[in-house]
Amino acid sequence: MPVAEQARVKRTISGIAEALHGACRVQFFAELVSAEMGSELSSVLDVWWSRAMLDTAPAREPDGTPPEAP
Repeated sequence: MPVAEQARVKRTISGIAEALHGACRVQFFAELVSAEMGSELSSVLDVWWSRAMLDTAPAREPDGTPPEAP
């Protein structure tokens, strides 16, 4: 994974929370505080980090390519 993409959202609780907004952030914290230490907590972080990465990704066309410059 390119370094620039890794830096877009830190893979930490605060990094993920900062990237999420509104109802998504609320749901993230709800799942986070109810998860048990270990694999369950890791799974919550993995799922929501992925969501945060998608939510902060630069705009893409439906086929996944970058939009054409104007």
